[in-house]
Amino acid sequence: MAEEFVTLTTYTYTTEAYILVAKLEAEGIRSFLKNEHLVSTQHMLSNAVGGIDVQVNPNDLQRGKEIFEKMEQEKKDSEKLPEDLPADFEKIPVYCPECESSNVYRKKSILFSLFDKPHICTDCGNKWKQ
Repeated sequence: MAEEFVTLTTYTYTTEAYILVAKLEAEGIRSFLKNEHLVSTQHMLSNAVGGIDVQVNPNDLQRGKEIFEKMEQEKKDSEKLPEDLPADFEKIPVYCPECESSNVYRKKSILFSLFDKPHICTDCGNKWKQ
């Protein structure tokens, strides 16, 4: 008899689903991606088929939810601005030239191509324009 799976969550893109699958596997939870191949080859169909379902065994559903919620909370926490940083700054995927931290923020600007924007490392306090 085939093993039953239940949907833990749904993603639009396979790359997002792969991250959760890796975390689940690291915790010993087997998972299955429903519609993975269809959406991988025709990503425009993702909405038409309801996205990519990350499915787990019903016995692992509660633990899977805990892992998923923890992952989502970590994502939200990493996107939060430090309290002492002005609201017009955003986190960017750059490393600080002084301490090599990835906690680098820059000032948002509509005229990004005309002016150098200030960058701030929240770990060491280094400031520079780029």
